[in-house]
Amino acid sequence: MPGRRLWIIGVVGLATVLLRGWIGTRGLDRDTCAIKSEFDFGFEQGHIAGNLARGNGYSVKFGASPAMPTAWASPLYPLLLAGIFRLWGAFTFESALAVIWLNAIFHGLIASLLYVMGLQLSEGQSGRRSISDDATKRRSDEDVEIRCGSSSPREPGHAMVPPGGNRIGLCAVALFLVMPAGWQFLHWAWCIHLLAVLILAHLLVLMGQFRSPVLQAGLAGGTLALAMLADGAAVTLMPITAVCLMLRTRSRARLASHVEWAEPLLAAVSSGPIGRGTDSCAGRARPGTVSRLAWCALAWLAVMSPFQHSGIRSLEFT
Repeated sequence: MPGRRLWIIGVVGLATVLLRGWIGTRGLDRDTCAIKSEFDFGFEQGHIAGNLARGNGYSVKFGASPAMPTAWASPLYPLLLAGIFRLWGAFTFESALAVIWLNAIFHGLIASLLYVMGLQLSEGQSGRRSISDDATKRRSDEDVEIRCGSSSPREPGHAMVPPGGNRIGLCAVALFLVMPAGWQFLHWAWCIHLLAVLILAHLLVLMGQFRSPVLQAGLAGGTLALAMLADGAAVTLMPITAVCLMLRTRSRARLASHVEWAEPLLAAVSSGPIGRGTDSCAGRARPGTVSRLAWCALAWLAVMSPFQHSGIRSLEFT
C-alpha cells in the first residue's frame, strides 16, 4: 500500500479519536456528573469488571452474598474494563473519562478500517476489470499475430489504478462520523465499540488478497474468535465466513481455468505450507476448502480454548 494511503489512514484514525474524545468529555464535571450506582456503570459487564478489580474473580456479587462464578457476559470487554478500574479506581469519575477515551480509540480504529475497506473494494473491482481486459487484449493480439505473422513480444498487462478508492473510503468514514448511534453510545461502558472493530477486522481479512490461504483462514478464525469473546452474538458470522472461504476457493479455480496466463500466478498465490518444495506449478499441492476451513477452526479454538476452561472463573487482578 502506498505511503500516502498509510498516512491518510493514520490521520483519519487520529482525527476521529481526538474528535470523539474531545466532544465526549467536553463539559463533564465531577460534581454534576456523579455516578448514580455501580450497576449503572456498565451494567453486568461493569459489575463483573468491578469484581475482577476487587479480587473477587470473574463473578457476580450482590450485597452481602458471596461472590459466585458467572457466565453473564463474554469476557473480553470486562477484562479491559477491569484494567481501567485498577488504574483509576472502580466506578470513579476518572474511570468514566478513561472509558470514553477508550471508546474514542475504538472509533478511530473503526474509521481507519472503513477507509481501508473502501480501498479494498475499489482495488478488487479494478483487479477484476484488469484481468478481464488483459485476457481480451491477449486474445486480440494472438488473432492479429496469426493474420499478420507478427512475432513481436507483447507487453504485459498492468493492473489498473483503483478509481475513486480514496473517495469510497472517506465517504464511509464521513457516514460513520455523522451516524447518530456513534455519538449516542459513546458514553456507554459496553462491548459494542470493541465488537465493531473486531467484526470489521474480520471482514477485512475475508476481503483481502493473501499469498497463503492458510494465513487468511488463520486470521479469519482468530478475528472471529476475538469477536465472539467480545460478544457471543458474533457466532452468527461463522456460516458467512465458511461461505466466503468456499467462494474464494471456487473463484480461484474458475479464474485459473478461464485465464490461461494466470495459472502460474494463481498457483503461487494459492500455495501454502502444503506442496512446498515441488518445482512445477502443475504438480504443486494446494490446500482446498476443507483445509482452509480447518485452519480457520484451529485458530478459533486456539483463541477460545483458554477462556473455555473453568479457570476464568477464578481469574483475579493482583
